[in-house]
Amino acid sequence: MGQRGTIPPHIENLSFLLSLDITNNSFHGNIPREIGLLSRVEAIIFLFNDFTGNLPKDIRKLASLEFLDLRWNRLSGSIPASIFNISSLESIRLNHNSLSGNLPMDICYRVPKLYRLGKIPQELGNFHILEMLAIDDAGLTGTIPSSVFNISSLKKLYMDRNKLTGTLPRGMSWHLPMLEVVYLGSNELYGSIPREIGNSTSLIELHLRYNSLTGQ
Repeated sequence: MGQRGTIPPHIENLSFLLSLDITNNSFHGNIPREIGLLSRVEAIIFLFNDFTGNLPKDIRKLASLEFLDLRWNRLSGSIPASIFNISSLESIRLNHNSLSGNLPMDICYRVPKLYRLGKIPQELGNFHILEMLAIDDAGLTGTIPSSVFNISSLKKLYMDRNKLTGTLPRGMSWHLPMLEVVYLGSNELYGSIPREIGNSTSLIELHLRYNSLTGQ
Protein backbone atom coordinates (compact mmCIF):
# COMPACT_ATOMS: atom_id res chain seq x y z
CA MET A 1 0.00 0.00 0.00
CA GLY A 2 3.02 2.33 -0.02
CA GLN A 3 2.72 2.99 3.70
CA ARG A 4 5.66 4.65 5.50
CA GLY A 5 6.68 5.41 9.06
CA THR A 6 7.31 3.39 12.18
CA ILE A 7 5.14 1.04 14.23
CA PRO A 8 4.06 3.00 17.33
CA PRO A 9 4.27 1.43 20.80
CA HIS A 10 0.51 1.96 21.09
CA ILE A 11 0.06 -1.17 19.01
CA GLU A 12 -0.13 -2.98 22.35
CA ASN A 13 -3.71 -1.68 22.65
CA LEU A 14 -4.85 -4.01 19.83
CA SER A 15 -5.32 -6.81 22.33
CA PHE A 16 -7.74 -8.79 20.12
CA LEU A 17 -5.50 -8.74 17.03
CA LEU A 18 -5.01 -12.19 15.44
CA SER A 19 -2.89 -11.30 12.40
CA LEU A 20 -0.54 -8.41 11.58
CA ASP A 21 0.48 -8.37 7.91
CA ILE A 22 2.18 -5.24 6.56
CA THR A 23 3.93 -6.87 3.61
CA ASN A 24 5.50 -4.73 0.88
CA ASN A 25 5.48 -1.28 2.45
CA SER A 26 8.21 1.10 3.66
CA PHE A 27 7.95 0.79 7.42
CA HIS A 28 11.30 1.46 9.10
CA GLY A 29 12.94 1.76 12.50
CA ASN A 30 12.93 -0.87 15.21
CA ILE A 31 10.21 -3.43 15.78
CA PRO A 32 8.77 -2.20 19.10
CA ARG A 33 9.02 -4.50 22.11
CA GLU A 34 5.33 -3.78 22.78
CA ILE A 35 4.54 -6.22 19.99
CA GLY A 36 5.11 -8.90 22.61
CA LEU A 37 1.90 -7.79 24.34
CA LEU A 38 -0.31 -8.96 21.47
CA SER A 39 -1.16 -12.12 23.35
CA ARG A 40 -3.67 -13.45 20.78
CA VAL A 41 -1.71 -12.79 17.60
CA GLU A 42 -1.09 -15.88 15.46
CA ALA A 43 0.73 -14.35 12.47
CA ILE A 44 3.32 -11.57 12.16
CA ILE A 45 4.32 -10.90 8.54
CA PHE A 46 6.64 -7.93 7.94
CA LEU A 47 7.97 -9.11 4.56
CA PHE A 48 9.58 -6.46 2.27
CA ASN A 49 10.00 -3.44 4.58
CA ASP A 50 12.96 -1.50 5.98
CA PHE A 51 13.05 -2.51 9.63
CA THR A 52 16.42 -2.22 11.34
CA GLY A 53 17.87 -3.08 14.73
CA ASN A 54 17.53 -6.25 16.74
CA LEU A 55 14.67 -8.70 16.99
CA PRO A 56 12.80 -7.80 20.20
CA LYS A 57 13.12 -10.53 22.83
CA ASP A 58 9.53 -9.85 23.85
CA ILE A 59 8.35 -11.87 20.85
CA ARG A 60 8.88 -14.87 23.12
CA LYS A 61 5.71 -13.81 25.01
CA LEU A 62 3.50 -14.51 21.99
CA ALA A 63 2.19 -17.86 23.16
CA SER A 64 -0.25 -18.18 20.21
CA LEU A 65 2.19 -17.24 17.43
CA GLU A 66 2.20 -19.69 14.51
CA PHE A 67 3.75 -17.74 11.61
CA LEU A 68 6.72 -15.36 11.85
CA ASP A 69 7.93 -13.90 8.54
CA LEU A 70 10.47 -11.05 8.71
CA ARG A 71 12.23 -11.62 5.38
CA TRP A 72 13.73 -8.84 3.27
CA ASN A 73 14.36 -6.25 5.95
CA ARG A 74 17.60 -4.90 7.44
CA LEU A 75 17.44 -6.52 10.86
CA SER A 76 20.74 -7.24 12.58
CA GLY A 77 22.14 -8.81 15.73
CA SER A 78 21.62 -12.32 16.99
CA ILE A 79 18.41 -14.35 16.84
CA PRO A 80 16.99 -14.49 20.39
CA ALA A 81 16.99 -18.13 21.47
CA SER A 82 13.84 -17.43 23.49
CA ILE A 83 11.82 -17.23 20.26
CA PHE A 84 12.17 -20.99 19.98
CA ASN A 85 10.34 -21.48 23.25
CA ILE A 86 7.08 -20.68 21.40
CA SER A 87 5.82 -24.22 20.97
CA SER A 88 2.94 -23.11 18.69
CA LEU A 89 5.31 -21.90 15.93
CA GLU A 90 4.83 -23.59 12.56
CA SER A 91 6.78 -21.30 10.23
CA ILE A 92 9.87 -19.14 10.86
CA ARG A 93 11.28 -17.12 7.96
CA LEU A 94 14.11 -14.70 8.76
CA ASN A 95 16.33 -14.84 5.68
CA HIS A 96 17.52 -11.79 3.70
CA ASN A 97 18.48 -9.86 6.84
CA SER A 98 21.81 -9.50 8.62
CA LEU A 99 20.97 -11.74 11.56
CA SER A 100 23.61 -13.94 13.13
CA GLY A 101 24.11 -16.59 15.77
CA ASN A 102 23.29 -20.25 16.13
CA LEU A 103 19.91 -21.89 16.46
CA PRO A 104 19.34 -24.04 19.58
CA MET A 105 20.53 -27.63 19.27
CA ASP A 106 17.19 -28.83 20.65
CA ILE A 107 15.04 -26.69 18.33
CA CYS A 108 13.28 -29.81 17.04
CA TYR A 109 11.89 -30.47 20.50
CA ARG A 110 11.09 -26.88 21.44
CA VAL A 111 8.93 -26.24 18.36
CA PRO A 112 7.54 -29.66 17.40
CA LYS A 113 4.93 -28.20 15.02
CA LEU A 114 7.51 -26.48 12.82
CA TYR A 115 7.12 -27.36 9.14
CA ARG A 116 8.81 -24.38 7.47
CA LEU A 117 12.24 -23.13 8.43
CA GLY A 118 14.38 -20.36 6.95
CA LYS A 119 17.73 -21.35 8.44
CA ILE A 120 19.47 -24.66 9.02
CA PRO A 121 20.05 -26.15 12.50
CA GLN A 122 22.54 -28.85 13.44
CA GLU A 123 19.91 -31.43 14.38
CA LEU A 124 17.89 -31.02 11.19
CA GLY A 125 17.26 -34.72 10.77
CA ASN A 126 15.07 -34.78 13.88
CA PHE A 127 12.31 -32.83 12.11
CA HIS A 128 9.77 -35.46 11.13
CA ILE A 129 7.07 -33.16 9.69
CA LEU A 130 9.22 -30.54 7.93
CA GLU A 131 7.83 -29.95 4.43
CA MET A 132 9.91 -27.02 3.16
CA LEU A 133 13.51 -26.05 3.85
CA ALA A 134 14.52 -22.63 2.46
CA ILE A 135 18.13 -21.54 2.91
CA ASP A 136 18.58 -19.80 -0.41
CA ASP A 137 21.04 -16.89 -0.64
CA ALA A 138 22.23 -17.50 2.93
CA GLY A 139 26.01 -17.75 2.42
CA LEU A 140 25.95 -21.50 3.12
CA THR A 141 29.29 -23.24 2.47
CA GLY A 142 30.55 -26.82 2.45
CA THR A 143 28.69 -29.86 1.17
CA ILE A 144 24.95 -30.45 1.35
CA PRO A 145 24.31 -31.64 4.94
CA SER A 146 23.54 -35.35 5.02
CA SER A 147 20.92 -34.72 7.73
CA VAL A 148 18.69 -33.17 5.06
CA PHE A 149 18.09 -36.62 3.61
CA ASN A 150 16.69 -38.00 6.84
CA ILE A 151 13.57 -35.83 6.53
CA SER A 152 11.22 -38.17 4.69
CA SER A 153 8.39 -35.58 4.80
CA LEU A 154 10.38 -32.95 2.84
CA LYS A 155 8.59 -31.66 -0.27
CA LYS A 156 10.48 -28.47 -1.20
CA LEU A 157 14.21 -27.84 -0.89
CA TYR A 158 15.65 -24.39 -1.68
CA MET A 159 19.46 -24.14 -1.40
CA ASP A 160 20.22 -22.02 -4.46
CA ARG A 161 22.57 -19.01 -4.53
CA ASN A 162 24.96 -20.28 -1.86
CA LYS A 163 28.53 -21.59 -2.02
CA LEU A 164 27.79 -25.27 -1.65
CA THR A 165 30.42 -27.64 -3.01
CA GLY A 166 30.74 -31.38 -3.54
CA THR A 167 28.64 -33.76 -5.59
CA LEU A 168 24.91 -34.36 -5.66
CA PRO A 169 24.00 -37.14 -3.18
CA ARG A 170 22.94 -40.34 -4.91
CA GLY A 171 20.38 -41.26 -2.28
CA MET A 172 18.29 -38.12 -2.69
CA SER A 173 15.32 -39.65 -4.48
CA TRP A 174 15.33 -42.80 -2.34
CA HIS A 175 15.25 -41.14 1.08
CA LEU A 176 12.93 -38.27 0.12
CA PRO A 177 9.91 -39.99 -1.43
CA MET A 178 7.71 -36.87 -1.25
CA LEU A 179 10.23 -34.44 -2.77
CA GLU A 180 8.58 -32.19 -5.38
CA VAL A 181 10.83 -29.14 -5.84
CA VAL A 182 14.65 -28.88 -5.71
CA TYR A 183 16.53 -25.60 -6.20
CA LEU A 184 20.33 -26.07 -6.11
CA GLY A 185 21.33 -23.56 -8.80
CA SER A 186 24.11 -20.96 -8.49
CA ASN A 187 26.36 -23.02 -6.25
CA GLU A 188 29.73 -24.74 -6.79
CA LEU A 189 28.51 -28.31 -7.15
CA TYR A 190 30.47 -30.61 -9.46
CA GLY A 191 30.38 -34.15 -10.79
CA SER A 192 27.54 -35.84 -12.64
CA ILE A 193 23.79 -35.85 -12.06
CA PRO A 194 22.96 -39.15 -10.32
CA ARG A 195 20.76 -41.47 -12.36
CA GLU A 196 18.81 -42.26 -9.19
CA ILE A 197 17.10 -38.86 -9.41
CA GLY A 198 15.14 -40.30 -12.32
CA ASN A 199 13.49 -42.75 -9.94
CA SER A 200 11.67 -39.96 -8.10
CA THR A 201 7.99 -40.17 -9.07
CA SER A 202 7.02 -37.02 -7.13
CA LEU A 203 9.63 -34.58 -8.52
CA ILE A 204 8.12 -31.65 -10.46
CA GLU A 205 10.92 -29.04 -10.56
CA LEU A 206 14.70 -29.61 -10.62
CA HIS A 207 16.96 -26.54 -10.92
CA LEU A 208 20.71 -27.19 -11.19
CA ARG A 209 21.90 -24.33 -13.40
CA TYR A 210 25.09 -22.32 -12.77
CA ASN A 211 27.13 -25.11 -11.22
CA SER A 212 30.10 -27.11 -12.52
CA LEU A 213 28.23 -30.31 -13.28
CA THR A 214 29.56 -32.53 -16.06
CA GLY A 215 28.46 -35.55 -18.07
CA GLN A 216 25.05 -36.35 -19.48
